[in-house]
This record gives sequence, structure tokens and C-alpha cells, in this order.
Amino acid sequence: MRSDFLVGSDKPVFKTPFFRLALFVPIILGGSLACYIGKAESLVFSLSSGVKSVELFWEYLKIPIAIASLSIPLASWVIANHRSAQLVETIKKQEEKRLYDLYYDHSDYFAKTFGRFIKTHKWFYLEAEDVPVIHRQLFLQSLLNNSGEFTPNPVVLESIKLYLRNITESLDLFIDHFESLQLAENGYELSCHSYRFCVFTRERLMTLVKNLGSRPVCPNESLQVSLSAIIEIYSLYKWVVPEYEKENDLVAVDENKIKTAIKLIMDHSGIANPEELTLSNLEGSLII
Repeated sequence: MRSDFLVGSDKPVFKTPFFRLALFVPIILGGSLACYIGKAESLVFSLSSGVKSVELFWEYLKIPIAIASLSIPLASWVIANHRSAQLVETIKKQEEKRLYDLYYDHSDYFAKTFGRFIKTHKWFYLEAEDVPVIHRQLFLQSLLNNSGEFTPNPVVLESIKLYLRNITESLDLFIDHFESLQLAENGYELSCHSYRFCVFTRERLMTLVKNLGSRPVCPNESLQVSLSAIIEIYSLYKWVVPEYEKENDLVAVDENKIKTAIKLIMDHSGIANPEELTLSNLEGSLII
């Protein structure tokens, strides 16, 4: 049986099992013992006997009376214990409310500041509407742990770093191999190479979405969005973790390389408008 069930801090003390036990058990035990003694000794008490009857009563029944009288201090102890339990429960609820208030204040501040940052830079992928969900993914764990200190979820941070590491490595390989294929004047391989790279960047982003909470990318959405997401998520990481410069395992993202990759793909595919840089248009440029 749980102690909170016996103490019953969530209900009146008179309805708690502990109070009823403390009040009635001594009385029942004392009364039972008094009946047993009276029957065993064949005691007969009469008011007509006066003082003698009282002395006889006290001589034989003082122990049962003492046992029965324990109900008063025990009941008082239960009442005090019940008040203490209620106080602890109140403090616990106040602390929980304080943590939730801090969490939502932190969420509002994060949404306003980083949301403003998104709008100012006119990003293509991350939107201001995504920020509350991203904040939840990053900081809800701190609330659940009742730490009182809002630190980013290490699982989400690791998934961001893995995403950036994979993308930067594939970006270097893409540019180097693209230039080699250009020298070889292999148009079909260039188209395939461009298509595979764009599919890869989109798949990596969709994998990150599961942990980050950002919006998924539509199948035929402009690839400018997927490639711009690299810079945006890198900026998000730097925003959340100010000490990023001290971390050796965070790969820096070169914005110029991303712009170069977009230009190479567009020039090869004959696409003039970045909004038309979609997988379906790249498929159309493949030579079958």
C-alpha cells in the first residue's frame, strides 16, 4: 500500500485511512482488553459502592484506558503529518508550475527572437511557424527532467551535427566530381550526378526533420529550399549553442560552396530560375 494512500494529502484528514486507524484502533484495543479483564475477573461495578467502586475500576482498567487514550496523540500526529504532506505537495506543485512558466517564457522568447531572425534573413526552409515545435524538440527534455536549466537535447544536437557533417562531405565530393565530369564532357553522368546529389540532400534533411521538428519538404519542392536548409540549420545550431566555436566535432558550412553547387546544377540543366530547380525538372534533363 502506498504511503500517499494512507496519508491522503489530496483529501480531508478525517477521510484518510491513517486518521481512522490512529483514532479507532487504540479505542477498540482498549475496549476489548477492558471487556476481557472484566469477564476474566468477574468484575461488577456499581455506583452505589462509591469510592470503592471507582478504585476497583481504576485498578483493573487503567491499562485499557491508557491504551484507548493513545488515540488522541496518535490522531494529533496524523493530523500534523497530513498537514506536512499537504505542504510538501503544495511546494511540489508550485515548483512544477514555476518550471512550466519558465519553459513557456523561454519558448516565447526563443520564438520571438529566432522567428525575427528567420524573417529578417528571408530564409527559404525554416519558417517562423516552425520555431515553437523546434523549441519543444530542443528543450522539452529539460522540463521533463525538472532540471530548471534549459539546455538543448543532446540527441537533437547530435542529429544536427551528423546532418551537417554528411552534407559538407557530400558537397565537397559533388563539386570535385562535377568538375572532373565537366572536363570529360560527360553530359549524362553530369545529369545523373546532379540528380543523385539533390536526392541525397533532400533525404538527409527529411531524416533530420524527425528529430528537429522542422517542416518536411514536398517531393517536388524547389531544391533551393533543401540546399538553403543547410545554412539555416547551421545558423540554428550556432544560435542554440553559443559556444559552438569551442567544439571540434562541429563541421563549418561554407555558404559559397552551396551557392557554387546550385549554380553548377542550374547551368548544366539549363534552368534559369532557382524556383524551377526541382527533381522533376532534373529528371527531364537526363538523357535516356
